[in-house]
Amino acid sequence: MASDPVVSSFDRRTWLRVGALIIALLLVPITAWILLGSTPSVTIASTASARKVRAPTVADSAPTSEQAATRSLAGKVADDAGNPIGSVTVTFLPTGHSASRHTIRTDEDGSFFLDNVPVDGGALSAKLEGWVGTPIMIGPDANDVTGLTLRIHQAAGVKGQVVDSEGKPVDHATVSCDDGKGQATSSADGTYTLAIDDEGCTATAKHPDFGASEPSRVRAGTRNILELPSPGGIAGVVLDEQGKPVPSFMVSVESFVPTDKEMDRLGGLAQQFTDPGGAFDMKGLARGKYVLGITAPGHPPARSDTIDVSAGRTTRGVRVTFSKGISLSGVITDRATHQPLKGVRVSLDAMTSAGPSGIPAVTSDDAGAYSIEGVPAGAFSVRFSHPQYSERIITLDGRGKTELRGDVDLATGSATEMSGIGATLGQGAGFVLITQVIPGGPAEGAGIKSGDHIVRVDGDDASSFTVSDCIQRLRGPEGTVVMVTIEHDGARRDVRITRARIVR
Repeated sequence: MASDPVVSSFDRRTWLRVGALIIALLLVPITAWILLGSTPSVTIASTASARKVRAPTVADSAPTSEQAATRSLAGKVADDAGNPIGSVTVTFLPTGHSASRHTIRTDEDGSFFLDNVPVDGGALSAKLEGWVGTPIMIGPDANDVTGLTLRIHQAAGVKGQVVDSEGKPVDHATVSCDDGKGQATSSADGTYTLAIDDEGCTATAKHPDFGASEPSRVRAGTRNILELPSPGGIAGVVLDEQGKPVPSFMVSVESFVPTDKEMDRLGGLAQQFTDPGGAFDMKGLARGKYVLGITAPGHPPARSDTIDVSAGRTTRGVRVTFSKGISLSGVITDRATHQPLKGVRVSLDAMTSAGPSGIPAVTSDDAGAYSIEGVPAGAFSVRFSHPQYSERIITLDGRGKTELRGDVDLATGSATEMSGIGATLGQGAGFVLITQVIPGGPAEGAGIKSGDHIVRVDGDDASSFTVSDCIQRLRGPEGTVVMVTIEHDGARRDVRITRARIVR
């Protein structure tokens, strides 16, 4: 059968057109690639080395929501003389809170290059341990910023100032780092300087009249202000056994437990007051709990109840009343010749934890006699001093008596004689502790150690005792016995100690 010439012609023409169309479609991307070529590279050089970054395109000038506009920052870090500093951390911190910081370390020649930095404004800073500098503020802009110079210099130390709550400088405040290494004392204008090695430590300022500041991290090149809390005070009145005002007396801090854990135990603070109405007002006290001791001529020592003191507030209405005292008299003689000694100074000893006492000392007369009015009707110590004789301390007990006799003999020399357990005491937080044990003394022989807490003395609870209380209770005539309960590392034990003469 013969083929249809019209159909055959149509099929050939159709297939030719389809083939031409396929070839054309294949040539379009090849031609576009040849005409446009690949994206070129542009070199942006820093002072250290050439770095390649993508050349700007239309997409760069009109960022989409998925692609934010960026720029680059380049420059160097140098000292004040212009010398480049390598291995310095350079950071750009955009002003936007949600933006992340960009950080790089300088090359050996001090150069840096930060790429893909947001076009937002921000602070460009350099950080190197032991060096300080001022950040450069970069404004918002879409253009690259080059030729920047960050200046840094070696810090002489970490400087700051200690002030009170009103911003006034505080002199002689102790500034300490939490690591226990760095320490400084503020000067008259409140300024202090820690070593540059203390840069970054957490420091606290302390002062007996204020307490402790809040801990603060200190940095070189900043103000580093340490603010102390406002001091408090105690105000009250002192009366005799008949309820009449005592016009002249001494107030001392017998014990102090600070509110601030960083604050040291306060002791040794004493102040003399003279007022017809017996009033006193102690100022400049740190926050905490106080017990005051009061001494005055003709009166046995008195003590206040525990007093709470808050920052910036005076605790008022404190009332302290003396009890009736007794009289002490005696004769002082030379131990070798038994002759009376004239000019021996006689004073009550350790009547307050502060040391000073409002009860005046007396001096022996030509017959070696002395007399003191208003000594305690209990245990107390008397100190006898003369330039040519060894000092001697004796302990007397006036309980149940109206008059007390205290004859004593002194040996030539420069030593100090006393009778007791052979240990020194200190005030702790709510307890009295052994601070030192005298070698060869009774306390050492009984196994007492430095750091032991005194819990009981002769069965009496010592938790409310002050240092002076314990001193009077532990001293006593040679050969007598005292029972002491001590605590060390949470373990308690009873110790029997025979008092002996201690010569130092």
